[in-house]
Amino acid sequence: MKPRHDIYATVTVQLVAAIESGAGEWRMPWLGHVASVFSQSDSICA
Repeated sequence: MKPRHDIYATVTVQLVAAIESGAGEWRMPWLGHVASVFSQSDSICA
């Protein structure tokens, strides 16, 4: 009988490899537009 494939072990190995390889540059692209809106409203209120 063929041993069953352990999906949990496979996913764990992939996650650990991704974490150990580094996250890269952390960005918040959703704040680029929002930050400019806030800066404009701050300058109007000041």
